[in-house]
Amino acid sequence: MTIKVPMHDEVLMPINLGSPLRCPSEDWDKYGISWDTGSEYITLINAGRFQYQLEYGSGDPSQHAIIGKASKRAFGGNDNNQILREATGKMVAAYLDRKKPGKYIVVDIGSGSGLSAEQMIKSLPKDFKGEVEIVLLDVALGPLEEAKKLVEGYGLRCETANLTQDQIQNYMKERQADVLMQVGSIHHDPAIPFDTFYKVLKDGGILVSGDWHPQTWQEPSYVLHMLEGMEWPRKEEGLDNYRKTYGVEDKSLPDDPKDRKAITDIWEFWRQYQGMLAEQGNFGNNSIWPHESHQDSRRYVDKMNRAGFITQNSDDGELAEIRQESGMVEPIHLFYYDSSIIAETSGIKRL
Repeated sequence: MTIKVPMHDEVLMPINLGSPLRCPSEDWDKYGISWDTGSEYITLINAGRFQYQLEYGSGDPSQHAIIGKASKRAFGGNDNNQILREATGKMVAAYLDRKKPGKYIVVDIGSGSGLSAEQMIKSLPKDFKGEVEIVLLDVALGPLEEAKKLVEGYGLRCETANLTQDQIQNYMKERQADVLMQVGSIHHDPAIPFDTFYKVLKDGGILVSGDWHPQTWQEPSYVLHMLEGMEWPRKEEGLDNYRKTYGVEDKSLPDDPKDRKAITDIWEFWRQYQGMLAEQGNFGNNSIWPHESHQDSRRYVDKMNRAGFITQNSDDGELAEIRQESGMVEPIHLFYYDSSIIAETSGIKRL
């Protein structure tokens, strides 16, 4: 084996950061991660995915409440995930409302305790004639059980899948979904499986993604700057350890002011989380870790295109109309005028 994965000393850090294998795989070389063969690369991808299972697999619904609280502290009272839930729900509802009466399968990837699915249900028009079955997919069993109760309370048929998102194709088997929706979850994978998402959708099916898109983990230098903004007893040792472990070279922030603001926004989110952790003492299994696969929203669109999705309004009139009806006209819809921190992206499967 010729795999190399540098790892900082967690004891020296202000909070548990997690493995760099959780960061976008296309940026691994910047962290000094290396491999020689395709099978070694797959081994690393699976190791990164397992890290996310460790983080979220044992959490309960309060884990998402912690994220919401840190978001409100960092963003002037705004829960960014709730903003994304509402937007995603509107777009999925706009898509379904255009369909003829029939049965439709909606898969909520990384469903958590069901708040995104609930928002989608609430967004459906009262005269909607279709029948919706929801598949809730998540690695955490506790939140899945809560989500199932919530969805069934609205009278909808519901299934749960205690799986990672890359396993969705095995679960669906002969079935195909009409809708894949996700809010703040598919970045929990160092190699987001857009190809798999494409395969499990029916022709004409839609992927609707509401996610966080700071470019922080595309450059270890940006992570180091985030740590520099925190205070903790072994700060100088920790900064030196992170710098040397990953051979950090200082990189300028992106030229686009919205992208720069997104990076500093997520720094503030994690500073607020550190403050909450200091107040609480320990979040136990509900702790969250900063090393993540958040990335530029333009990467999402590019990866969707390469998987086969149509993402441009000019290439699909239905997609353009769905976006218009839901109030998110562009292929990348930003929610803050000065920051690209959160965005809605979507694509339709056309053969």
